Amino acid sequence: MYTVQPCEPAADEKVVKDALTLALEHAENPEKWIYPDYRSGPAGFDLWVEALEHGTADRFGQGYNAMVWAECRGEAAAFLKEAKERLAAQADALFDEAIVHYSHVHAKLKELAELHPFEPAGGIEEDEQLNSPEGAALVREAGSAERKGLEVLDQLLKSI
Repeated sequence: MYTVQPCEPAADEKVVKDALTLALEHAENPEKWIYPDYRSGPAGFDLWVEALEHGTADRFGQGYNAMVWAECRGEAAAFLKEAKERLAAQADALFDEAIVHYSHVHAKLKELAELHPFEPAGGIEEDEQLNSPEGAALVREAGSAERKGLEVLDQLLKSI
């Protein structure tokens, strides 16, 4: 989010379409939002797995990202549930499928956050690296569900 300004409420269909469009665009790793050497979407999950498998994951960043992205994917599932209610009977089966995928991503990232919790007030040495095959497996599962979810979001966008 960059700014918040008062405005007239948009129709539910427009809000959902705009949100899905933004999610799909962000998942494509656009340079305008993603820093060099960072990745978003499926490429981000791949980079995360690689770092955890090769012991190059920053311990502080790993804990933070797992916590934040677990919360984001939980909110994505909640958004999809509300969107399904507001756009009743427009694409119920696609909403249900997307909810399943994003709930799965949320669950796997939550497990990761519990495995390697965020410790903001000390407890982590500066530049501490993390090697976690178990964490990599959780991220791999989350990334697979994310890919499936993105495919469904694309179908959903086209159907509403």
